[in-house]
Amino acid sequence: MNTFSLRNALATVSVASALMLGAPVVMADSHGAAECGKTELSSQMKEMKKHLKGYKQASKSDDWAVMSEHRAELQRLTIAGQSEVPYKAHDKSDAEKQAMTEKYKQGMEKLESLLNQLAEAEAAKDSDQVEQLMKQVGAQSKKGHKAFKLKCDKD
Repeated sequence: MNTFSLRNALATVSVASALMLGAPVVMADSHGAAECGKTELSSQMKEMKKHLKGYKQASKSDDWAVMSEHRAELQRLTIAGQSEVPYKAHDKSDAEKQAMTEKYKQGMEKLESLLNQLAEAEAAKDSDQVEQLMKQVGAQSKKGHKAFKLKCDKD
């Protein structure tokens, strides 16, 4: 084997090795299962929590503009989150994962519906309706966390 062929062979093996070694990391990241608590969905949920708190705070002073901003972000994150798979489903069988993912999506669609109703209540400046809908949003959130939130071990 001449030097040129050996160099090409080594380069090919190096590239193939790099691709193979990197593949599990890329696959894990694309499926949102890189590490417990470090997924796209967990990041979205943290953002949602921040906007939910902001919304509640703004509603106490009837700051409709700020409420609208937070609700719009909640809607955006809810829609984006519908395409995610909960980390809790990561190690389930395909059938269990599919069932869990479908149940998760239904919950997110319910949340989206509540947020759409909240937008209507905001447009009407109906504080009582906003309060009722926020209770429902809180209940839906609690139900979703109970079903899908995975408690990660903290070392």
